[in-house]
Parts: sequence; C-alpha cells; structure tokens
Amino acid sequence: MTKSICLLLLIRPRIQGPILTITVGASREPFHVHESIICASSLFFKTAMSGSWKKSNEYTLELPEDDPRTFALYSHWLYFAKIPVRYLPHQNTVNFAFYNTTNSAEICSLFVDMYVYSAEAGSLSTEFSKEFLFSVAEAFIKKRSPLSKRFKVCDYYVRPAREGQSLKRKRIKTEL
Repeated sequence: MTKSICLLLLIRPRIQGPILTITVGASREPFHVHESIICASSLFFKTAMSGSWKKSNEYTLELPEDDPRTFALYSHWLYFAKIPVRYLPHQNTVNFAFYNTTNSAEICSLFVDMYVYSAEAGSLSTEFSKEFLFSVAEAFIKKRSPLSKRFKVCDYYVRPAREGQSLKRKRIKTEL
C-alpha cells in the first residue's frame, strides 16, 4: 500500500459530519469545510463551534477581518497537508505574521521558505518587514552549498584601459 493511500485511510474517518460555511473578509467569500477537519486542527474553531459561539444549527462562522487568500491556503492545507507552491503570500500577510508573532513562529518560517524556494526575481520589495527580508537573506546563505561557485576578489577589479595602464606604469617608474 502506498504512503498516500495509507494517509488517506487515516484521514478519511475525519472527513465526515457537518460542513461549516465560513465567510471570510469584507467580500464575505464563502468557504465550506468539514467541522471535524477544522476543529481537529484549530483550538479557535473548536471553541467557536462549541458553547456560546455556536450559531444554533446553521454551522456558519464569519471572519470579516481575515484575508480570503490566506484562508484559502489554510483550507487547502487542512485537506491536503500541503501549501500550493505556486502561491506566495502577499506582503500584507507576511508582514502581519512577522509583526504579530515571534520570528521563530512556524508561520514565519513557512513564509520564508516559500519565498526562498518558490519566488522569482522581482517577488520581494522594500514593503516587506525588515525581519522578513533579513530572514530570507539568511535562509539563502544557509541554502548555499559549500561547493557552490567560489568568487575571487580579483574578478571584481576593473582593469584600466591599455593606454591608461601603460601611462600608470611609466609614472610609477619615473617617481622611483
């Protein structure tokens, strides 16, 4: 039996029961997620679906201040245990994570790795938090192989034109 089939068999019993409708953002974008899946992964949703927060039998929650793009990533992760790499979180999402958690928080590490391994040239800007940009730079340095191209300082020396070079030598000889 393959690993993915075994994983599916372990998850399958959890994909049952009521489906929640979660409206996210000012646009009230609806997401439909199994209650058993989201409550197993989040204390927030487990608490929201029990006790006084529960809205009778409607199974509806509203998250008006959250970003639908971020919630889409989260719901994808709930079902597939993967974050689609074609998506890079928006700078506002990254900055929110870096300003409101510690730099060692898993979400910050995830965002750094997403940019290190998936971003293309031009994906970063000075609008990102300094902590995030520093973390990305540090991750690139750690990622660099010790066998990667070595550089020589002399490769960066700008050689003067022949004419100027010979004049310089003459001047040095005459000064001695």
